[in-house]
Amino acid sequence: MPTGNRDIEQGPGGARAIPFRKTHDLEASRDLVVPRFPDVADTIERLVPLTDRGHVLRYPDLGGEPVPSIEELGNVLKDIQRFADAAAELAAAG
Repeated sequence: MPTGNRDIEQGPGGARAIPFRKTHDLEASRDLVVPRFPDVADTIERLVPLTDRGHVLRYPDLGGEPVPSIEELGNVLKDIQRFADAAAELAAAG
């Protein structure tokens, strides 16, 4: 029966399973990631507002925050790249 969760296996042979929601709620993702990987706390915290931004971009007629500028989007892409780099370092460390 689908629960909206999937298991992410971590480490060699999937030593530990972490329930992970399939929704686009970056706050919930942060709450799962940071206790296990505190080194990425600052990086992922900067991504949490993207949940609301995603709704604004997907459904602009519903109102909410204004659509971000090109400069703001560039900064967000840099934050995403920082997080991706940090995640890659964690994966390489095993």
